[in-house]
Amino acid sequence: RDSVATVYLGEKAKTRRLVLVGIGEAEKVTLESMRRAAAAATKSVTGKKLKSLTVAVPSGISLDAEGFGE
Repeated sequence: RDSVATVYLGEKAKTRRLVLVGIGEAEKVTLESMRRAAAAATKSVTGKKLKSLTVAVPSGISLDAEGFGE
């Protein structure tokens, strides 16, 4: 949980960097654990020249999105 791995896909790839963050067991994922994962991903790319950052939630994980950005 909260472990971060960065995969570099190369200069020619549309997405050059893929950041993977562990969130733990699917049954135990909460809004707070997703916030921590998003924070870990953001921290890992701070200072990098990025145009955007996208957070994807694995299928099978259901979270109430209200309050996610708070």
